[in-house]
Amino acid sequence: MAKKDDAVSKRLAEEIALAKRITDGIKNNPPHGLLDLASPDQRDDLAASRWLNEKDPLFGPVGRAFKAFGLDHRNHRDWYTLAACLARVLFPVRRPGGKKWTAERLFLLLAQVASYKRTRPEASDTAICSWLLKSYADETLEALRRALHDARNPKRNNELAQLAELVARKGNWTTDTGLSWVIENADLLWFELYGPGK
Repeated sequence: MAKKDDAVSKRLAEEIALAKRITDGIKNNPPHGLLDLASPDQRDDLAASRWLNEKDPLFGPVGRAFKAFGLDHRNHRDWYTLAACLARVLFPVRRPGGKKWTAERLFLLLAQVASYKRTRPEASDTAICSWLLKSYADETLEALRRALHDARNPKRNNELAQLAELVARKGNWTTDTGLSWVIENADLLWFELYGPGK
């Protein structure tokens, strides 16, 4: 559940930033709301009647949402803006996923990561996946990191499981040692398995 909450928090923060940019962009030409049509004497009474009590369990969160997005609850257009922002955060349009992660594609990812690790052993998986995004334009950084996790998991990557077992038998190693060796040397194995003429 924590990962879902983190994703919602991230989308909410992005949406708040977008709303603030939009608000800043139209400050010079503000939209007219009900309060703009009221006389100065009517404005205070009308605003007080529509003010959302911060401690009210139903309307308090609504008031905080308006404040977070930099919107005015007294402006009817801002209600629509808030509804649209929250809907985009809570019900995002799912973009179609990238290409299917076949065993061969997972092994290619392992090979590319092993190659980077060979030249930059201190590099984190996130940094390597960021560098690899050029090769995987149809994927997001998070999707690439998940794919790398799957690529290293023999339960999700049959190619890896078979090679690890074979290497372990040939080297008289444990399966875990064979698995580590295949992951570290995936770049060398890639050419043996999928290189030109294979």
